Amino acid sequence: MELTTEEQKIRDILIRLANESATISYSDMCIELGDSYDQNNPTKMEEFYKELSNVAVADFKLSKSLLSVVVVSERKGYPGDGFFTLAKDKGKFNGSENKTNQVVFFVNELRSVFKFWQNNMV
Repeated sequence: MELTTEEQKIRDILIRLANESATISYSDMCIELGDSYDQNNPTKMEEFYKELSNVAVADFKLSKSLLSVVVVSERKGYPGDGFFTLAKDKGKFNGSENKTNQVVFFVNELRSVFKFWQNNMV
């Protein structure tokens, strides 16, 4: 899957964050991406979520982990439901909506992404 210019920009930011063992909120990610990512525009946010998912799918082929794990909800401190749906689709998560299961999976996936990108800067 070839990434669009916007998706490549998202991927570059996510790789930098993973290499730094850092996370970023959805809102801060939109700010970092610039004016075209208006958090108050539902259509723009849907585009952002789709691009984030495309990046995760493309990267999964390389790392077998979901790079989008570094983007988290400010309120919850871990990714939104779309992340867990994607993880389930990729066979990485059992699909349980139990908060404890989600947090445990998030922490393990985050560690995996950090480890991969600290050892494999592309």
